[in-house]
This record gives sequence, structure tokens and C-alpha cells, in this order.
Amino acid sequence: AGYNNIDVAAASKLGIAVCNCPGQNAMAVSELVFGLIISLDRRIQESHDLLKRGIWDKVTLSKQQMGLYSSTLGVIGCGNIGQQVIKRAAAFGMNVNVWSRRYNHVTEPTKMTKEEASSVGLGGCLDMIDITIMPSVVSVARKCNVMTIHVQPNEETKHLINF
Repeated sequence: AGYNNIDVAAASKLGIAVCNCPGQNAMAVSELVFGLIISLDRRIQESHDLLKRGIWDKVTLSKQQMGLYSSTLGVIGCGNIGQQVIKRAAAFGMNVNVWSRRYNHVTEPTKMTKEEASSVGLGGCLDMIDITIMPSVVSVARKCNVMTIHVQPNEETKHLINF
């Protein structure tokens, strides 16, 4: 969707047009995000690795699973991808804490209103979950069970998560 990983100059020399198509991969990325979240929660990779060695330790593997329903997802970035991730969180019954540059004016945790939700395509989500706009990335991290990051890589977002 973006072109930050394409050598535009080289493509242009070859007569190849490079276009930015915002939002075109948002659904696919959000589905992958939830695939990974479920895999982590259900310890799918660990289970697979043990099974390949002939070990089935359901008791140990299921002890640390918390499930997604009623947990809190932290979403950093509320653009096309972040919005699709929030929609899927609603389907899983996960409340959402969100921070995005569009909410830089927020100084304390604030429940998203119906109007705000509708303005970013999340109107129906508030019927299923709470969405809280947080004042900082750190405040999201402190108040969530799992966090996902969806910001454009640029000078403004460089080191946003301290690396």
C-alpha cells in the first residue's frame, strides 16, 4: 500500500509507476494481527513444537491462556489499519485503548463518543465494546493486555516505541 520500501527512483528509470494506495491492505493486515494475537494467547507455536517432539502437555500450555473476550487491546495508530483492527477487536469482545496523533489534544483517558467513533468508521463498535482514547503511547501500554502498533514509519514516529 505504501512505497517506503520501494526504490522509487529505480522504478521510475525502468518506466514503472509507483502508487500509494492507502487502506488497500488494511483488512489483510488486521486479520493477520488477530491471527498472531490468537496464536500468542493460545500458545499455538509452542504447542506445535511440543507435538512435533511427541509431547502433549495441555495442562501447562493452557495455564497461561487468558482468552481475548473482555481483555483490553492497545492500539497505537488509528488510521486505516488501526480502525480495521479495532473493528475486529469488537468482534472478539475486546475493549480498546487507542492513541493516535489525531488525538494529541487528549490529556486524560476519554471514552470515545458515538460522534468520534462514526467519524473514523467505528460507529457500530461502541455498541459492543468500550473504546478509550488515551493521552500517550505509555498510557496505552500500561492499561492493555496486548498492544499492536500501526503508524507510518517517518521522522515523527521514529523511536515512538523507544527503538
